[in-house]
Amino acid sequence: MPQPLTLLYWARRREELCFVEELRALAAAHANFQVRFLLTRQEPQAADEDAGRIDADLLARHARDLRERAVFACGPGGFVESARALADGAARSFASEAFTPPPRETREDGHAQVVLARSGRTFELPRGESLLTALEAQGLKLPSGCRMGLCNTCACGKSSGATRHLHTGELHAEPASALRLCVSAPAGDLVLDL
Repeated sequence: MPQPLTLLYWARRREELCFVEELRALAAAHANFQVRFLLTRQEPQAADEDAGRIDADLLARHARDLRERAVFACGPGGFVESARALADGAARSFASEAFTPPPRETREDGHAQVVLARSGRTFELPRGESLLTALEAQGLKLPSGCRMGLCNTCACGKSSGATRHLHTGELHAEPASALRLCVSAPAGDLVLDL
């Protein structure tokens, strides 16, 4: 490899990483190639591992000379947007590819009353918009990760009410222990365990 290359590879857990041994072999064979495995839900165990979500500290630790680097980011839309906010303009160049599914066309009008049972707060939220986005627009800071229904970081309980899955259009009217807020929209009044 004529140019230095650093691969920062994020995953929630070690068992979700792909091609670990192959990447380690490449790093051992090429002095200009480094790989760092960054885990968001486990502590590091190997010398080439670290823990944490993408942020300025991790980039500074593992890509100190960012101004001299071309940055390529690939992953869920939320991750790519975080990378863009940190690297676009700070790096020599920035390119990205996000694999977030496109939003499903919804034609639901009106609002639904959404009660947050633990906090005792009530909101009128638009039907057809993800609960995560609508609650964030109300100023709530909720845990989230992929924003496409895969990681379950935003999941919470639903005591009552109906939701519509934004990708499939499927209606869910029964209580749920793991309602993914990022891909669920209110289809009627709801009570959430938040």
